[in-house]
Parts: sequence; structure tokens; C-alpha cells
Amino acid sequence: MIMILYYFFSFSGDFMKKIFSVFVVFILLIFTVVFPSGCGEEINCTVLLDSENYPYSYVENGAVKGLEADILNAVAEKSDISLKIITESQSEFNCTAGELTDGSDKYDYTQSYYTKGIIFTTSSKSGISTYEELLHCKVGVITGSDGEIFASQIAPQYNLTVKKYTSAEKMYSDCENGKIDGFFEDELTVNLEIKKGRKLKTFENAESTAQLTFAVNSGTNKEFLDSFNQGLQSIIDDGTYDRILENYTT
Repeated sequence: MIMILYYFFSFSGDFMKKIFSVFVVFILLIFTVVFPSGCGEEINCTVLLDSENYPYSYVENGAVKGLEADILNAVAEKSDISLKIITESQSEFNCTAGELTDGSDKYDYTQSYYTKGIIFTTSSKSGISTYEELLHCKVGVITGSDGEIFASQIAPQYNLTVKKYTSAEKMYSDCENGKIDGFFEDELTVNLEIKKGRKLKTFENAESTAQLTFAVNSGTNKEFLDSFNQGLQSIIDDGTYDRILENYTT
């Protein structure tokens, strides 16, 4: 191709110079369309995660781990985001994880990456399998949790006695040992505890409590929001998202 173009250029003078120039532009356009670089301007973003929000985000051996960190890293690989995850709020950051809040004009949100829910959990030896069988039962909740909110809402209907805990470990043990009939807890957390060998089981579907998302100050970091949303869709489409969830649910 190069030799033929050089021959035309030498043979035909100014006229062929013009033809050659147009041809070169045409070739460059073809390469731009057919072989795009795919490398937009890199977006540098620092994301603040909670260091004590197991299993969503936590620190282990100096590294930030958890569902949120896994999803962020997977999305970054599919986009132009250069990511830094921190856990110290004193540091400057662009984005943070949180729950989608309706009507808030302080923040702009990414697409939700997970629907959080609470689920009723009981001993693996328990015969309780429906809400109707909770009538007059004693159930545990973690103080200040979504489980406490939900249990307080249904307590009058089922005449529940609600016991409040500050320690999840104590609540799990009391359930295994029959000191309470069960408890309402975060679904993802319970699944991991059962996966680790806890003698517990769940029933009914989880009760959705919140859409988890990443938030930036309103009107800022639009490029990050767009890139994250595109990257999230990519990992959903190629199965990466489901493989990440499997680490926490099966």
C-alpha cells in the first residue's frame, strides 16, 4: 500500500498530492471508527468506604475488602476510572458509599449496585418456617438496625417480644442455643455467617430496605458517575457482577 501511494505521488505532481491528502484523511477516519482507542481521559477518583461495615466494606491485613470494594475495582477495570479507596474520613475524597435517599439535592448518585435487605433467621433445628409461626415468639435485633425497625413494625401483628442486642455475636449464639426464637438481620451478613458454619437458617424472602449506591456532591464528578454506570452495566452483562455476589451468598 505504501509503495503504491508513493508511486502515485511521484507520478502525478500537484494534482495527485491533493488526491493523496484526501486519501490519507479518509484512511485515518476509517482507523478512528473501526479501531477506536477506547482510552478516554483517565478519571481519578478517591472513594471513602467504612472500615467497619462488614461484609460491605472492611479492612483486613491493611487492605480494604468487601462487596463495595470488589464492585468498585471490577467497574474500574471496565472503565476509564483510576481508583483509590480510603477509609479515613479526614482525607480528601470525591465519592462515598451510601444508601439512595429520595428527594436529596445535596448529592448525585450512581446507579444502585445492590439492594440491601433484612431476613428472618432462626436455628437450623427450629421448626419455624413462616411469619405466621412467629406468633408470641421472642426475636432478636441489633439496636439501631434496619432489623429493629422492621421487627417493631410487625411486633403488634404477631405479638412479638423484641430483644435488643449490641453484639451480633451474642445474638447469633443465643439463637443457636434456643434463647431466642430467631432474629432479623442483614441478609448478606447472615448468608456469610451460615457459609462459615453457623447453625442457622433463613426463611421467607428478604425484606428490601435500601438501594446501595455511590454518592458525589451535587453537580460534581459527572464524568465519574457516567463512567461508573457504564462500567457497572458492563460487569452485569459479562457475568462479573454475579460472580462477585456468589462470593457472599453461596
